[in-house]
Amino acid sequence: MGHSFRIEVWDETETDLLEEICVATDNAVSQAAWRAALRVRPGFMLIHKNGHHVMDKLVTPGERPPDGRLERSYIKGLKGVDVLLSELRHWHQVTAYCSVCVRNAAFDTGMLKSRFGESASFGEIERKLVCRQCGRRDTVRLTVINSPR
Repeated sequence: MGHSFRIEVWDETETDLLEEICVATDNAVSQAAWRAALRVRPGFMLIHKNGHHVMDKLVTPGERPPDGRLERSYIKGLKGVDVLLSELRHWHQVTAYCSVCVRNAAFDTGMLKSRFGESASFGEIERKLVCRQCGRRDTVRLTVINSPR
């Protein structure tokens, strides 16, 4: 297994981890997620890591939500990172998992591109997914890893 790239959202004092919005084994996917995170988490401290090494750390430009905190309802409203399907390569494997019943399912990248289009984002696709085990909507998240060689 390769390096673990992560993007974390912290409070302004860096004492509380508010959200981990991306975990990837591929640097290209992690970089795309970083660019998207800069857009969808205005006014928050973002930290981009490779293992324990901090690659980037900054407070994103823009204004925070009205109350100044990252509430769970705010996270749910901006669920997922807008990685585009066009940014995926043939060696990437997309997996969906349900945060309620913890069901996992692998998707074929080519099938996703033909069904949703190259310009579709993870956020758009996640809003359309329903867990086949528990039947819940808005609980399914997509992740990307390198396919086994």
